[in-house]
Amino acid sequence: MGHEARRRSRRTGRARVSAAQRDKGAAAKVCAKCGRAGSLHYRINRDGATVCTNGTVCRRRRSNAATPRLSADDYAARLEAQGGGCALCGTKPKTRRLDVDHDHATGEVRGLLCHRCNRALPTWVDDRWLIAAIEYLQPGSEVLLVT
Repeated sequence: MGHEARRRSRRTGRARVSAAQRDKGAAAKVCAKCGRAGSLHYRINRDGATVCTNGTVCRRRRSNAATPRLSADDYAARLEAQGGGCALCGTKPKTRRLDVDHDHATGEVRGLLCHRCNRALPTWVDDRWLIAAIEYLQPGSEVLLVT
């Protein structure tokens, strides 16, 4: 099996061309969503904007840019101030770091939460329901949630 035979597509039989060879003279394009410049893997979307074809990478870049970051020192200081555990339930992290909780409106970091509390927090937006649930769980209480 010669070198040329290995460089051909199994499906079509056509010779494969590397991305570098294919886009040798292509002009650099900028993704309208993530702002990344490059000459490979771009497409035109319905609005006519040039965007990355790999939407996952583009979304990850935008998400990481919007996610508040704490330096290692700030993380350690917050963790120590919280007693070494989750700000809500107090669980100490065993295998993974605590999640950085932040206010989405202001971007301000509120604290460090375990994964379970961080995932449950958005479901607790209705304070009346949460208060009724806490009272319901108290021994001897009879609470009816009126909506």
